[in-house]
Amino acid sequence: MNNKRIINVRILFVALIGIVSGILCGYLTIKCINLHYFSLYLIPFTILLAFSLCFLLLKFFKSDNKYIKVINKHFVATCAFVLLFVVGFGFTSIKLVNYTKLNNYDGTYNITLTAQKVRAYENYATVSASKFYIDNAKVNQSISVRVYYDENTSFSIKDGDVLSFDGSVKLQPLFDSTSNLVDYLYGRIYSTQINLSNISKLDSKIYVDDAVRNRVYSVLQDNMSEDNAGIAYAMLFGDKEHLDSQSMQMFSYAGVAHILAVSGLHVTMLAGIIAWILKRIKVKRVVNLIVVSVFLLIYCYLCGFAPSVVRASIMSVIMLIAYVTGKEYDMLSSLSLAAIITLLVNPLNLFATGFQLSYLCLLSIITLSNSISRMLSKLKLPKLICNTIAISTCINLVILPISANTFDKVSLIGMLTNVFVLPLFSVAFPLLFACVFISSIFSFMGFMLFVPNVMLHFIKLIANFFANLNVLNFNFYHISYVVLICIILILLTIKYLMVKRLHKGIICGMLALLMVVSFSVSMISNSYDNVFALSYQYKSNSAVITIEGKNCLIGTQNNYISTMLKELKIRKIDYIIGYDVTSNNLDVIDAMCKDYNVDKVFVPSIYASVKPNYVTSDTFNLGSYHFEYQYNSYDKCVGLKIEHSGKVIVFANSNNSTQDCVVLINNLMHVDYLIANKLSVSSGLLDDVENVILYNGSAGYNYLDLFNVQKYELRV
Repeated sequence: MNNKRIINVRILFVALIGIVSGILCGYLTIKCINLHYFSLYLIPFTILLAFSLCFLLLKFFKSDNKYIKVINKHFVATCAFVLLFVVGFGFTSIKLVNYTKLNNYDGTYNITLTAQKVRAYENYATVSASKFYIDNAKVNQSISVRVYYDENTSFSIKDGDVLSFDGSVKLQPLFDSTSNLVDYLYGRIYSTQINLSNISKLDSKIYVDDAVRNRVYSVLQDNMSEDNAGIAYAMLFGDKEHLDSQSMQMFSYAGVAHILAVSGLHVTMLAGIIAWILKRIKVKRVVNLIVVSVFLLIYCYLCGFAPSVVRASIMSVIMLIAYVTGKEYDMLSSLSLAAIITLLVNPLNLFATGFQLSYLCLLSIITLSNSISRMLSKLKLPKLICNTIAISTCINLVILPISANTFDKVSLIGMLTNVFVLPLFSVAFPLLFACVFISSIFSFMGFMLFVPNVMLHFIKLIANFFANLNVLNFNFYHISYVVLICIILILLTIKYLMVKRLHKGIICGMLALLMVVSFSVSMISNSYDNVFALSYQYKSNSAVITIEGKNCLIGTQNNYISTMLKELKIRKIDYIIGYDVTSNNLDVIDAMCKDYNVDKVFVPSIYASVKPNYVTSDTFNLGSYHFEYQYNSYDKCVGLKIEHSGKVIVFANSNNSTQDCVVLINNLMHVDYLIANKLSVSSGLLDDVENVILYNGSAGYNYLDLFNVQKYELRV
């Protein structure tokens, strides 16, 4: 009998597949129950579980085998799959069912919270809190607060301030988008808005992690340029709060934005250096393990337990344990164990982009980098260059489908940029960490940051050069996840399928063909005729209208506009109507003009511009549609009025305060459709409004019958 293995089984990897399948199945099941529909995606997970159970039953009841003989690697792997499937399904279901028990505080309550991540913009600011109190009752969920103030008021709220105010708290709907699910993962499920004048400051306190980060940033500011201080802070903690949009865009277009997010590369460098130093000073292996583990735990805490940091930390500790015990270290099993632990802590981590990128990039490196590096070495290239290109290629292979579904742009120029940046970064980052650590304790040693400052300057010059080439940058629609599954199967086939090369080539070729077909189908654009599609996203008053074959985008204050356009498969925007534009997001509009080949941008007259494609008239016509901006007494545009076919549609500015909404409604005699998410006015003001379309997540569905609404359902 031929006992040659066909698949090199890793029990922990099979268990990882089990928990991932269970989580996805649990999510889809609860979503279907809540939204009253059946998802076809449940079928493959059900078949996979049924097949595994049948395999176990056959093993148990096979007449010519005793129990002891069926305990083999494949049996254990199947048991692990089924067990983790059930655990993943159960944990996810419990997590999502708990959401349904959260309250929507629609009345007026006293809200108390400690401010975190305060961000000030024009006329408003955002404040976050990890927990808050409703009438002195603790709510263990994070909340996002939008604070409004006029231009003559000084905004003085800072991190650590204890705030108290009266208002209502809205519960963000969960199942309408993956981004909402990720918000729930990180606790950002509640939101409210308030005027600055109605907030009372009770006290001020600061958490340990915030104090450490503030100290580090203060040292960076004192000894580095402003831009480099923000870049260095992002490298150390993965927090981009001190980076301006131009710098973030530059690193993104250059394809090296990953150095601004703490990843396995950062953690592995630090853990390796510390372990090496301890080894050189003859510290015992067990002590080495304890010291590195404690350091990584503290670093994870300071970085907010980001998935990539947790993954790299767990794998580093496992590698040290293998070193201490003299056991063989298997990277795939270590990666799988790290992922299982992360998902057991919170199964919703699976839906976080950081989690997906971190684990899939490393899986690609494990399975493919050595093969690519060996191929490049035949060209007589230096080993460092071969390894860098190989790693960069592996990373970009899995980044493309995930980034295309998450971000606005995919850049392949990073494969070249990383050849120059990664070697420099591998020296700059540990040096930066050491200098910051010393300078934060001994302030007079801040001069040491001169060298990292210079190195960051060179990294910035390289990134800027490649970003300005403006080549290999692409916009994609939502790519089918079949593409990602095919990539994963190809990677596993190359490394772990124990068959002849010819057979591997045939299997990989078939998977590659399926991947190309799926990708091509997902990239076919749609054309619309007289479509009025509203964004279904929370806090968004945006829409796309097709007017005589031209695509018109209404609204710019929406982080999910690119998602809406990609799901509608719209690549070309002819007109943008920025009724909610602010001076802070003019650069966003410029970027959209570039990405979507915009012909004209209509903005309120208070934003007079010399740009040739900007139109600043307060009233204008597009085809049979008449548009008119609505203002308050402070010349702020509070809404947009549209007249078409005898109907009046009004968009309320999503930055409106309650007073602004009152002004907007009082300015109008009759409204057929009022699109006003986050509306907070008394129902008596809405007597002349036929239909109020808002996103409160509590009422049933209703289609706007004036237009042919595509894709986006409207909550009333």
